[in-house]
Amino acid sequence: MVIRNRSVVKKLLVLGGSEKSIPLVRYAISKGYHVVLCDRDSDNPCRNFVTLFVQVSTTDLYGVLEVARNHAVDGIVSFGSDVMAATSAFVAQALGLPSNPYESVLAMGRKDLFRAFLSSHGFNSPKATSFSSVEDVLLQSNQFQLPVMVKPVDSAGSTGVSKVMEWSSLSTAFDIAIRASPTQQVIVEEYIQMSNAHMIAGDAFVQDGQVVFWGLMNSHRSSSEYPFLPTGTSYPVALDQEQEMTVKRTIQSIVDALGFRLGGINLELMYDESDNLYIIELAARNGGNYIPELLKQATGVDLIAALVNASIGESVDVESLQNGRCVATYMIQSQKKGTFQGVILADEIKGNVYQTILNVKIGDFIHAFDRATHAIGILFLRFDSVAEQEIKLRSIRDFVTVIVEEPVIETGKFSKAI
Repeated sequence: MVIRNRSVVKKLLVLGGSEKSIPLVRYAISKGYHVVLCDRDSDNPCRNFVTLFVQVSTTDLYGVLEVARNHAVDGIVSFGSDVMAATSAFVAQALGLPSNPYESVLAMGRKDLFRAFLSSHGFNSPKATSFSSVEDVLLQSNQFQLPVMVKPVDSAGSTGVSKVMEWSSLSTAFDIAIRASPTQQVIVEEYIQMSNAHMIAGDAFVQDGQVVFWGLMNSHRSSSEYPFLPTGTSYPVALDQEQEMTVKRTIQSIVDALGFRLGGINLELMYDESDNLYIIELAARNGGNYIPELLKQATGVDLIAALVNASIGESVDVESLQNGRCVATYMIQSQKKGTFQGVILADEIKGNVYQTILNVKIGDFIHAFDRATHAIGILFLRFDSVAEQEIKLRSIRDFVTVIVEEPVIETGKFSKAI
């Protein structure tokens, strides 16, 4: 028998102590909650803020369950991670805390399970099959029409995703995908030609099984050799009224079918050339790359506060101010690896930038932008109109210059590049 905490001060179990969890932890503390933190890394940024830290991996279902039981927590919350969302659901379900069905959260976090769910419930879904070897793909290649998409079943941020135009390129794409998959599984799916200029993205929020907040946005993608990498988001979303209503009806229907009850959901959708809506991903978490922070600027709704409050059984305020702001983020990126020397903003974009976050400092080694985690930092931008936003974001790589000293292998020295 688990004895619930009946004291005046409620206890919240937070999974993951990385830097992205700091706003969540700080908000919980500001509400007067007793915060228990779990992370496998004892040297994590959130440890100094919380009431109690317990060193346990957030993927250890029964280890986290034991922590939750021992401290009789009133709620459990994770932020920005599919794996931790599953752990949170498992523990909350075991203890009768506010949460979502564990099996549904698992399905939302794996592309193969989610594709199967969509198909079985009659939603549009690309034809897809998962594989553990490239030989098996080739044996079943006659079921696919080129081009195809090759993806890890369980990675985030478009890591390891490739478009294959010829079967001769499959082996390379498969190797990239399987190296990015913790479970060593790859999904091959038919390619859907998108009719929108951008992917439809953003966050929504669910309370008592109903989507009560819509933060639909445009997801911008790289124009480099990694065209499926997200490079930022912008608000408002570029959809007409009918398309937006179809998105909302479809997502609510999926939420109903999953039995999803509360919390943030991160969206990745697209319309094909026949105006059919496809759900590419629907994650049981808030989006990464500061999507909740950008939506707060755009709408006034604090999704981090809503998540904490809902997870501990408190009331949630998600009434949008609908202030009509045109805002965006841009992931600062380098096309070359080497030593970071700084960022130069062109005059054309300086006036639009209201916040800059850098993940590196001068002298740090940086990677070329071949995955989302290799972003150098992020720009937050405001615009006076949608037209200005579209024009400037279309050329933003010309306005943001990263200075890098490249290694010169022959001499062991560095050469400066821009």
